[in-house]
Amino acid sequence: MEEHGIVVALRENQAVVRVQGAESCYSCSSQQFCIMGGDGSVHILAENPLDAKESDQVTVSLGEGRKIAGTAIVFLTPVLGMFVGLFFGISRYGTGGGVIGAGAGIVLGLITLRLVDRWLGKRSTFRPRIICINQESRDSAARNQLHRV
Repeated sequence: MEEHGIVVALRENQAVVRVQGAESCYSCSSQQFCIMGGDGSVHILAENPLDAKESDQVTVSLGEGRKIAGTAIVFLTPVLGMFVGLFFGISRYGTGGGVIGAGAGIVLGLITLRLVDRWLGKRSTFRPRIICINQESRDSAARNQLHRV
């Protein structure tokens, strides 16, 4: 998925990009990289390999395939934990143990999910990335700079 926006701030090798938010923003698995604005805009913290400057118009890639993989991990990890806990509990302690084991499996699945989320969040391949700078915005900024001098 790609979004178009404007760079509003720079942070080391990353840029804060303001884009107009969509309905899909509320269910996106990459929300930890975004800040929702009151005006419906979203600020995305994106990798800045193209060295975009403030006020540049850019295109940000959010990685649709990664979103699908992330969604699968989010849903399957707790379910897998539940089944492992259920079978372990039944095999050791009977039906009552299976219920307790399923609950414990869900909790362990959620803890595992949180750890995986932190690990994947540190990897740059799962972060939004600026893939294009609109050349017109750079040309316009250069013209404005010339008129100020």
